[in-house]
Amino acid sequence: MTSLKTIPTDNSVFDFLLSVEHVERRQDFQTFKAIMKEITGQEPVM
Repeated sequence: MTSLKTIPTDNSVFDFLLSVEHVERRQDFQTFKAIMKEITGQEPVM
């Protein structure tokens, strides 16, 4: 049986997005996060 290559963590998605230095990328990530939350109905997880 294979194992997952990624696993959820308790790291904060919000803190990660704040750490992105490039302003446009940070805004793009926040927009993407909002779209994915709307589509899936789930809170984002790192």
